[in-house]
Amino acid sequence: LRRLCEREQWPRQDLEALAAELDVLIDGAIERLNDEAFESCEEPLAEGDDPLYIDKRVGEELLG
Repeated sequence: LRRLCEREQWPRQDLEALAAELDVLIDGAIERLNDEAFESCEEPLAEGDDPLYIDKRVGEELLG
């Protein structure tokens, strides 16, 4: 979450590099973070595919 919130948008290639670095499946991680964002903020953290747009305000609230 902290790494995603470093930028407001992520090209797919950069997301895949980040996922490899963190050893996670990026689509699953984003889905889980969005689920948490909807529960806490009633809006998504991330939208789109290429690029992926990050709502930094939602991210900051989740990082709390």
